[in-house]
Amino acid sequence: MYKKLLSKKFTSFIMSLLLVLTAAFSSMPFHNVYAADNASVVANIVGDFQDQLGDSNWNIDSNITIMQYVGNGLYEFTTPTQLKAGSYQYKVALNHSWNGGGVPSQGNLTLNLTNDSYVTFWFDYNTQSVTDSTKYTPISNDKLPRLVGTIQSAIGAGKDWDPGTSTAIMIDDNFDNVYSYTAHIPKGDYQYKVTLGNTWDENYGANGVQNGSNIQLNVINDADITFFYDANTHNIW
Repeated sequence: MYKKLLSKKFTSFIMSLLLVLTAAFSSMPFHNVYAADNASVVANIVGDFQDQLGDSNWNIDSNITIMQYVGNGLYEFTTPTQLKAGSYQYKVALNHSWNGGGVPSQGNLTLNLTNDSYVTFWFDYNTQSVTDSTKYTPISNDKLPRLVGTIQSAIGAGKDWDPGTSTAIMIDDNFDNVYSYTAHIPKGDYQYKVTLGNTWDENYGANGVQNGSNIQLNVINDADITFFYDANTHNIW
């Protein structure tokens, strides 16, 4: 009987401890941090234009076409010389291997150049998305959209209504011109807008209107919420 009583008390203590830890971790701010830092992964752009860069075509062992890791799962490569006008095919090889068929695994991507051009390629490890500068133009790093408002202090993203301190910077990880940011939002009522860069020079509010009214956000219970900004329409949701 004494052993059973101790066992029940110990079980009750463990359950209480788990509840406390769960509550503590669930209240911690969650920022737009990806599952892992993939700087150790080697990503190569390979295709039938590599011979123009002093390489051999479709060479997965190339040291010439290794992409630069720029953070948050994003890799980038710009050709050191112009590629001749023409049509090409390419994809991304990981760690100098075709294991899994490369990225995208379903087939090669096409690159069409009407003029001799420098080309930049982007690869997002987390979404397995690939694109190039003939199809996509990113927002420059100094103008990346960010959340600004009463929500900032609630998620540990700088001072309220201060774009200069906002760390809630949105990222386009699918190369579709839709930028996003995810955070753990405590229960409460908030207002926010999106600024492009760390000043108020260009900002968007309700209905994607420049210098528009604040967007209202009512969070009934603590929740992970993803915010989106469309660079083409300026709509925010």
